[in-house]
Amino acid sequence: NHININPQDVKIQSLQVMDVSGKCIKNIMIGDENPIVVDIFDLKSGIYFVHLRCDKEIINRKFIKY
Repeated sequence: NHININPQDVKIQSLQVMDVSGKCIKNIMIGDENPIVVDIFDLKSGIYFVHLRCDKEIINRKFIKY
């Protein structure tokens, strides 16, 4: 019940987990951790989005919690 994120040549500053309505469920400031592990145990089953704020861009990814 966690997500592993392995940034490659990208420095991630923050991470947000959003539900399908756009509500921010988790907002995490990232230090120098590598890999980044996000606990999603407390999330209900459904579709979510991860927004990774990096130096020069924002990366968005979708995931499904069963």
